Amino acid sequence: MAFLKKSNQNLTELEAELEDLRQFKKGVETRGAASAKVKIFLAKLWAGPDLSKSLEAWMTVKEADDASQTITATANLIAAILRRLMRVSFVFILLASIPIFLIIWQNIIMERQNQSLIKQIQAERTASSNQQVTEYLRLLLSSDPKEVTAAEGFLVSDVVNRGIAVERLAALSKSGNSEVQCSALRALSRIVESDVDLTLRDTLSPNGKERVVVRDLQCPGTNFSGVDFGPITFVDVGLSHSTFEYADLSEVEFETSNLRHADFSQGYLCKSERHCVKFLDDTDLSYSKIIFSNHSKSVFENGMILTGAQLTFDQAPALENETDKGFLGTKQVTSKAPPVPKFAQDNIVTSGVCYESSFSQCYLFHKARDLGQLDAQKLNSLRQQNCPLNLEGPIVLTSITPCEKLGLQTRW
Repeated sequence: MAFLKKSNQNLTELEAELEDLRQFKKGVETRGAASAKVKIFLAKLWAGPDLSKSLEAWMTVKEADDASQTITATANLIAAILRRLMRVSFVFILLASIPIFLIIWQNIIMERQNQSLIKQIQAERTASSNQQVTEYLRLLLSSDPKEVTAAEGFLVSDVVNRGIAVERLAALSKSGNSEVQCSALRALSRIVESDVDLTLRDTLSPNGKERVVVRDLQCPGTNFSGVDFGPITFVDVGLSHSTFEYADLSEVEFETSNLRHADFSQGYLCKSERHCVKFLDDTDLSYSKIIFSNHSKSVFENGMILTGAQLTFDQAPALENETDKGFLGTKQVTSKAPPVPKFAQDNIVTSGVCYESSFSQCYLFHKARDLGQLDAQKLNSLRQQNCPLNLEGPIVLTSITPCEKLGLQTRW
């Protein structure tokens, strides 16, 4: 009995274990079927409806072993595969391009940020330059020679800030306010004097090529020493008591202008016979000081006023050739004495007096008389110096040729 009881117990355990195995098998089969369905679904999803249908049709034909339809089904299957690959490749290329587009867009944003930063820096530099130029212009327009010299050095050495300064001064020179215009003109003259590459005409019209015309400007006592004027026409301007020492006036025209008591004694009136300053239409050069040469002889015509002017015929300053440029220490001056000019009898110079010496007392007396500074004692000295009391023309001084060779009357 014990043996039968133990056998029944073992049988029961085996049946229970068998049932567990059956349940496990069923679970495995269920999961396998589900997994297969998922795989089939994913495969169909990847393949797409066209490729799936072509594959099912090809498998059906293969199972039916229909040779007549096999070639057609195979061709359709291959075509569907190629179409699917092309679509998938396009998607892959599109997905791969997204990072590239993002990088390009990021570079564009960074470039815009850089440009914005550059503009900001430039704006800050411009503001700083404007402030610095304003300060140096204040120094340039001051009456302190040390401040003027410091400002000139800055504006000549710094091309960028010099351009800003010149642009401002050129605008001021056209403001219509004579006092402001004169201050701007004097400041421009100082800049030009310190830079051999600039002319006054270039500063007044930096972008133009035509001759500059300056009208109705009254700036007595202006210092134009060492200034290269360039092609400028002055009309109805007042530059009395101004200084033109070592200034290049060979391309300048003065028309109906007041140049009384101006000092041209070391100025360069001519570069050649064809390039000389022009004094036109009653330009007043009374009591001015000028050195003239054979080249500049034609400058003195009847359309000008030379009453009491001192004309000195000597080794006059002249540019060595038309291409020479620069002033003061940089200008090359010929040492050879110029040819002796011969004035026609109807020339305005012949209405003056000529002294064969370095005599200048006559000029000084007449200048003092014109300025209202000649007292009775000086008037008596004037008579003793054999100087005419009333002058219609200039006073010519010559030390290297007789007055007769110039066609002038000698005074002793």
